[in-house]
Order: sequence, then C-alpha cells, then structure tokens
Amino acid sequence: MELRSIKIKQLFGLFNYDIDLKQDDDLTILTGPNGYGKTTILNIIYNFFNQRFFYFQKLNFELISFYFGEKQRIDVKRKKGKGKKEELIQIIDNQQRVVTQYVETIDIQFSLFIDNNQVETFVYDFELNNKLAQELRRFFPIKQLTSDLWIDERTGKEITINEFLNENSNQLPEKIINLIKKQGEKHFQFLELLSKTKIYLIKEQRLFTQVRENNRNSNISFINT
Repeated sequence: MELRSIKIKQLFGLFNYDIDLKQDDDLTILTGPNGYGKTTILNIIYNFFNQRFFYFQKLNFELISFYFGEKQRIDVKRKKGKGKKEELIQIIDNQQRVVTQYVETIDIQFSLFIDNNQVETFVYDFELNNKLAQELRRFFPIKQLTSDLWIDERTGKEITINEFLNENSNQLPEKIINLIKKQGEKHFQFLELLSKTKIYLIKEQRLFTQVRENNRNSNISFINT
C-alpha cells in the first residue's frame, strides 16, 4: 500500500500543504525556507507509520490526511482528552505541601476511509498507553524519563513504549500480550494498513548515536554510528 499524497491543514497553526509523492521516478524533493515545516513533514510520515502516536499530541495542527492506493485514506485529528491529575510539591515558609491540579490532555483520532466511507476509527488515548507502561514496569527494569520516553536499565538505552514492545516481543508476559491484543483487535484494518509500509528516517546527524550511562542522571555522550 503506497502512500500517494499527504495533506496538512494548519501546521503550526499557519501552513496548509498538499503534497503529491512522485510515483514514476520514486523521488520527491521538498524545498522551502527555514521554519516552514520540511523536517516536520518527514517526522509526521515517520512517526505515523511507526505508530509513534504520542508525537501528534505535541504537534500543532488541525488535520493530516494520508492518501493511499485503492481509494483509501487515513485522517488524523486532535481532540481534547479527559485530562489527568498531577500532584505538585510546593514549599512555602519551609513547609512542604502537595497540591493537586488537573492538566488538559490531547487525544489523537485516526479515521480510516475507503471510497470516502469511514470504516474504522481509532483514538490514541494517553491514559491507555500509560496503563500499558505501568504493566511493563512490573516485569522489566524500565524507568520513565518523560511522558513518552523511557530508559531500559539493562542497556541504558532511551526508548519509547512501542519501540520497547517491538524489541522485546519474544519476552513479553502473557498478561502484556493479552492487553495489546485487546487494544489491537478493535483496529485491525487500521494497524494492518500501517504495518504494510516500512518507513525510515535518516537524520541530519546520522554519523553519531546518542548514548547514556546506566542511570537517568548521567551525562549524555555521542559515539560513531
């Protein structure tokens, strides 16, 4: 299933793009001034097909449409989530207290269309992904660095949950596998379409790899790829 074109509405709240991918010579070149989103467009394609859906929660956009052959397309939209509760520690007059606040979250809705008929909808729920991460922590030595980035303490490698699942697929406990199946069974067509296309992103700093020692507070260094 080849990606034929991509349309983006209100990228950064400013830009609209309609990009056709050349099918004859297999080469499409994006040009434009700095700050217009060329690298972001490449990251959109890479993160979409590699199912790194958390990327879209941080991206400022209104609608992204991916067009495939056989009159298939997938729309990506941002929608307001349920919000989450966070506890903050405040120190006032040498007294420590815990303050609870609710933070707005963003869910990402993916809709699969065939012949302009919507056949499947998948909502990437921030809290649902957190539940999976919590279960993984019971079985593997991983620690959370940011909302979407973890560290595998066995290797010192920074990794996302989806990457961790792919790299450790043969070691996953049955409880984790059943949880993944329960989520995936509802969106079989959508995930199958993505899995048929392999996407690689060659970054500008492709000669170096970022590494960290075995604890989260250690310095980051670079080695030759």
